[in-house]
Amino acid sequence: MKFMYFFLPTIPATMDERRALRPIAMQLERWQRMIDEVVEIAQLAEEVGFDAVCFPEHHLHSEGLEIGSLPVLTQHVIHNTKRIKVGPIGYVLPGWNPLRLALEIAWLDQLTKGRTFVGFARGYQTRWLNQMAQLIHVGATLSDKSETDRINREAFEEVFRFLKLAWGDEPFRFKGKYYEYPYPQEGTPWLAHEWTREFGFPGEVDEQGRIQKINVVPKPYQRPHPPLFQAFSISEETVRWCAREGITPTILIAQPPQLRKLVE
Repeated sequence: MKFMYFFLPTIPATMDERRALRPIAMQLERWQRMIDEVVEIAQLAEEVGFDAVCFPEHHLHSEGLEIGSLPVLTQHVIHNTKRIKVGPIGYVLPGWNPLRLALEIAWLDQLTKGRTFVGFARGYQTRWLNQMAQLIHVGATLSDKSETDRINREAFEEVFRFLKLAWGDEPFRFKGKYYEYPYPQEGTPWLAHEWTREFGFPGEVDEQGRIQKINVVPKPYQRPHPPLFQAFSISEETVRWCAREGITPTILIAQPPQLRKLVE
């Protein structure tokens, strides 16, 4: 059995300090203290035998209570530990450009030689997700079966499909509702097409010098990709989706009968 330690990075301060120094997240010294504490917690978890540490992705919390993470924090913690795996649970997929995220994760996995994993989340905080996903008109959801919830899941699953293609061994084309690659679909003019035709993957460029397929490099260090997790799965629909896709769900349910129902 393996154990993972999950915690939420938070700017250290008492309630009185938060009032006196509002907004506390503007205090640089407090940021540095939080970063140091995140590393210390990870080092302690490693020392007592945990296999991994993880944290969520959240942004724009000027109150300093839910800071969350990006790949750079994961890399920093890995650099300051010896063996423990580190990663987010999870990247809020509707808020990410899928090509950028595929690259960020692959680079992180290469730089750390496989000491990371990948968690996914749909996103429930309108405060920041609605800002990051505005160009594809996707909002945060409370899994309430609303139209916003449906669109959020649709975008989430589309980004996931792209990630699996991007980490594969072949160049590819992708046409979704929210993203398409290459863009535009008829091909992207490429000045260095002769170089790509000679040294790149066959089929990446056509005879007119246009990009017809994309080949995302680097590939992850762990093949075919790092271990996959789904954040805080509480709905049967999400748990079934995880089972189909080979993803480990993290389930926050305190009542054993509810947990048994999802497992069965």
